[in-house]
Amino acid sequence: MIKALENYLKENIDANIELKKWEEQENLPLFLLEAYSFYQLSILDVPCLLIFVTDEVPSVDTLIKHMRVIKKIYSGQLIVAVKKITAFKRKNLIEKGIPFLIENGQMYLPFLGLDLKKITNQKIDKPEQFSATAQLVYLMFLYDKEMQINATQMAKQLNVTVMTASRALNELNALGLLEYEVNGKTERSKTYCRINDPEYYRLGNTRLKNPVRKTVYMESLPETCPIAGLEALANQTMINGPTHPVRAISKEIANQEKGRMINDKETLCDKNFFEVQIWHYNPVVLSINNQVDKLSLKLSLEKISDDRIDMAIQKILEDEPWYME
Repeated sequence: MIKALENYLKENIDANIELKKWEEQENLPLFLLEAYSFYQLSILDVPCLLIFVTDEVPSVDTLIKHMRVIKKIYSGQLIVAVKKITAFKRKNLIEKGIPFLIENGQMYLPFLGLDLKKITNQKIDKPEQFSATAQLVYLMFLYDKEMQINATQMAKQLNVTVMTASRALNELNALGLLEYEVNGKTERSKTYCRINDPEYYRLGNTRLKNPVRKTVYMESLPETCPIAGLEALANQTMINGPTHPVRAISKEIANQEKGRMINDKETLCDKNFFEVQIWHYNPVVLSINNQVDKLSLKLSLEKISDDRIDMAIQKILEDEPWYME
């Protein structure tokens, strides 16, 4: 990474830049030597010390404390260098005025008046709510925080086009929820991962929408229909279940079954029937034990004003590591 940063600085700022090991680093406390590597350089004749984070990026407050110790020995500009960083920490570094370099080409060097960010050719709008596919992808990352995936792999998982998957990933990246590394034979493939909890849930939660497009009624069901609505909530808590089974299906399945759907349940009279929720995204992707995922379930019931339901939803969510009120 150090050589890559040196080449990037040469190409974009100062062709005379050369990174050298800092000889005075042995005068630092051992805990700093274990957490960082140190390199001297001069940018446009300004003496600088590059502080390369060798492990996990510490909190901004911790970085500030460590930099105070280093400044007792080094009088030039200090620059924090990292392989990757969450959008939340990057924002904090800028707010505190801490210069930094990131391997993907982003840099913030206020002492030179430079704030360079990686530029994409595509303008990404920041909608008030997620698109349907972006919400599904957001939830996939929420439940699997270790997931690392590119657009092609995501497209296969969701059975959508690569373009659709790429748009959803770009949407989440533009909102600071996902980060990516560029790799592959052509160095153009982006492998995405999410930022850490609790920021991931906090930043995305406000953009989530009710997954239910429409509710219809059917006398029989297609093969794959996870349990949804109050029936799913009753299965996981002590709340009473509904009088009729509730299931969820995707809009694609709904289009195939349109001829068997009934909009007015009163026409069924005393017949047995299913309440069927048509979702904006495929509920099967996130279902566990043939039940819809917990957060989508919460969203689907938000229009029901009932303290018992609110308490039951709270109960099934409170054990999730990412959940916060």
